[in-house]
Amino acid sequence: MLKKPILPVLLALAGILLVALYWFYPFASPATAWVEAPSPLPDSVLAAFRNQKSSIGTKENPQARQQWEWLMLHNPATGQIPSGMREKELQFARKLPQAKPLPGKRTSLETPWTSAGPYNVGGRTRALRLDVQDENTILAGGVSGGMWRSTDGGQNWTKTTRPDQLHSVTALVQDTRPGNENVWYYGTGEQLGNSARGGNAPYRGDGIFKSTDGGQSWLLLPSTSTNRPQTFDPPFDYIYNLKINTTNLLVQELYAAASGGIYRSIDGGASWSATLADNAAQYTDVEVAPDGTLYAVLSSQKYRNVVGQSGIFRSINRGVSWQNITPNGWPGEFGRVVLATNPQDPNELYALGHTPSRPILWRLNISGSDGIWTNLSENLPEEEEPVAGLDLQGGYNMLVKVHPTESQTVFVGGTNLFRSTTGFTDKEATDWIGGYVNTNRSTPYENHHPDQHELVFYPSAPNRSISAHDGGLSRTDNILQETVAWTSLNRGYVTTQFYTVGLDQSQVNDIIIGGMQDNGSHLTPSAGEQANWLRVLGGDGGYTHVANRGAYYYVSFQNSQIYRLTLNDEYRLTSFARIDPIGAGQVSGQPYLFINPYVFDPHNPNRMYLAAGDVVYRNRNVSQIPAGSQSPTALNWERLSTTAADSGSISAIAISTTPADILYYGTSRGLFYKATEVSSATPVVENLTHTGFPSGGYVAHISINPTNADEVLVVFSNYEVLSIFRSTDGGNSFVSISGNLEQFPNGSGNGPSVRHVEIIPMEDGSTLYLAGTSTGLYSTRQLAGNATRWEQEAPELIGRVVVPQVRYRSLDGRVAIATHGNGIYFKNYDGVENIYQDPEGKPFAYANPYPNPFSANAQTIIPYDLPRNGIVRIRVYDPQGKLVNTLLHGTQFAGTSEITWNGTDSKGNRLPPATYLLRMEYEDQVETRRVVLIE
Repeated sequence: MLKKPILPVLLALAGILLVALYWFYPFASPATAWVEAPSPLPDSVLAAFRNQKSSIGTKENPQARQQWEWLMLHNPATGQIPSGMREKELQFARKLPQAKPLPGKRTSLETPWTSAGPYNVGGRTRALRLDVQDENTILAGGVSGGMWRSTDGGQNWTKTTRPDQLHSVTALVQDTRPGNENVWYYGTGEQLGNSARGGNAPYRGDGIFKSTDGGQSWLLLPSTSTNRPQTFDPPFDYIYNLKINTTNLLVQELYAAASGGIYRSIDGGASWSATLADNAAQYTDVEVAPDGTLYAVLSSQKYRNVVGQSGIFRSINRGVSWQNITPNGWPGEFGRVVLATNPQDPNELYALGHTPSRPILWRLNISGSDGIWTNLSENLPEEEEPVAGLDLQGGYNMLVKVHPTESQTVFVGGTNLFRSTTGFTDKEATDWIGGYVNTNRSTPYENHHPDQHELVFYPSAPNRSISAHDGGLSRTDNILQETVAWTSLNRGYVTTQFYTVGLDQSQVNDIIIGGMQDNGSHLTPSAGEQANWLRVLGGDGGYTHVANRGAYYYVSFQNSQIYRLTLNDEYRLTSFARIDPIGAGQVSGQPYLFINPYVFDPHNPNRMYLAAGDVVYRNRNVSQIPAGSQSPTALNWERLSTTAADSGSISAIAISTTPADILYYGTSRGLFYKATEVSSATPVVENLTHTGFPSGGYVAHISINPTNADEVLVVFSNYEVLSIFRSTDGGNSFVSISGNLEQFPNGSGNGPSVRHVEIIPMEDGSTLYLAGTSTGLYSTRQLAGNATRWEQEAPELIGRVVVPQVRYRSLDGRVAIATHGNGIYFKNYDGVENIYQDPEGKPFAYANPYPNPFSANAQTIIPYDLPRNGIVRIRVYDPQGKLVNTLLHGTQFAGTSEITWNGTDSKGNRLPPATYLLRMEYEDQVETRRVVLIE
């Protein structure tokens, strides 16, 4: 068994080292070029911080991500996400108008939409095959990134799915019979795991697509589209696997493992028949042995409450009849099962399955008419915290493969990839070769990634393999090496699934930062089609923020764990601090969301407001939190009790620019609030939930006009409701501006899920509105209530991919959009009004602390103004002149800031009542203030 690393010792040493480093690297200035340089921090420190585990849930809540997705998308009137919604919304979106230049606008000065990559980071991939005509031609598909093709061994990639076609690729097969090699098929629809759609309404497919030109273009097979998208009607909503029986040289036998059973086509997909079905099996799989024998599995887990056949089946007559060969001892309750035959022995079959208790692995050996099953489950790698063992995550990630020439070498995959040289008959002969690093740390295996989905072998060199996982594609030249060395094949394979995107608002540069599903938070300093991105935090990447000129970077991952980073000139980590508050987000029924929002005050770039489940938390100065901590903190955090929400978790939050000090926030249950005097001890809060809002809807985003805080947009992401509401009187009244994004005036029908709307004031007094939706990006410059005409942006580039977030910078009109499947796109708009308020130039001032005196169970606030960014040190001295605490030593921003002191010494011990001196040092300025601590 692997031993756990001694984390407490590691983290203690990390903390000491980081606190020291913090003073030497207080400010990260922007670099002009990308440099692959090592971090100044030791690898052990980096691993302790950066490599957080991504997940579809937690032990406390295994369905955390699914519940969050369901909240966003379900119809609040029915509690359900409409069946077949992806197909319906794509059909609806095809009728929407496309954006065109407006007469008289200087559109020639605007840059076109451009991909920002990530060029070097791949996304979640389930489908992968090598072309038998040329093994340098690789076809791969992302679960929300579409089909991709490479003709040079994965060095360069071309997207072959049209922008308006369904991008959910889950299965792929080539007809390898002589003369038919240009025929390919891919299946769609992922039931578990795809956060482009909702958890309780998985990413339903649109049938099967076919290519007759080697995968360069694709057409939907009409026989797999029911033309009844309003209902869930198997079989082709979910495709788990596709196989072709290549032993039949005369007729193409195409088999689809789909929802409800196994289906067969002998006319190139023009028609289908059920060869093994019970119309209720939630998970299926099909395998064709080298001699043409068929194997199939129907799960006991059903998608509706019926009794149907389940188990493992075998057919020796091309699916005309089937024999149930489920072994004695096979569990009565099981979910997804994947099958693999031995390429050297058609009479040997492996079945890897997920059950409620543990993974199972069985082997079948057939001799004549008899078959012998062997239960190998006890020899599977056992799970061990934090990441060791075979974790199938409910069947989300799983594979089993037999080596093409080494028949005793078998591979299984869950979060990690394992190899057994004895066919898992000997537990000790198993090697951990991918996923997380095999020292049991939440660090990805070098050039590999957790969550395994596919493994293929090169015909010319069977030890050469490509692995498909949640991080894209990895290749090894020898999968039988003691330590397998992987090479990334992700350059140009742009399939990443972003939740969020951020820009540096304080200066013109090419920095883009964002949070991705399964791939953590990444940053690039050089946006462009071949931009490299640097990973700065693991986990499922959440909200991001770039503070004043890159002085700090804020990143987060699932369930609101938030970090403050400093980066050097080469964008390598120099310090970090975990900054989320102790005890927040813990209210039952109103917890943190899986991807949880926070905002920074534009007038005080150190002041953060956090959506903490049931209430808003405020931190007056997050830069005061010491570096090196991996734990939540209480420093400077205040629970703003007047902001408590009546129901639901706070799901959207926005802070005003002009005028300042206004906070709007909404909840996952459709409530909407306005808080004024939000920087005060007790903000004044009004519940402004409008009667026209969808009752119980999910407030996905709130947008405030930066030049006029009375204009507010409230966005609801649920299906079949009105999506976008506008107020011009500070939230007192609202009208719908969803316009043609809805099929019907009341919001019902097949309109897309709207995720984000950005308000962009223009120099000529007009306003540009950009809406990110589940069917792409839309824009309008004229609002006309429910008659508003939204037009699709870049239909041939961005297409119909999900756009969960839009951000812009007024200094140069830069807009960046996050897509959930094809990375980041950006564009510069001409004529955007510059609303950035440069805080530099304000005279230095060190104000009196308040309250003063203050009691031992409270805190005093210490305000100051700086003319420019710089190092500030504030220390506390007792009446005898002894140094008792250092409250701050680090970079502070130009403008107004404040820190707090709670009357403790540097070790957190309560100090006795007395008069204390607060000494501030900044550049050549030294000022002292007195503060009285009382009982």
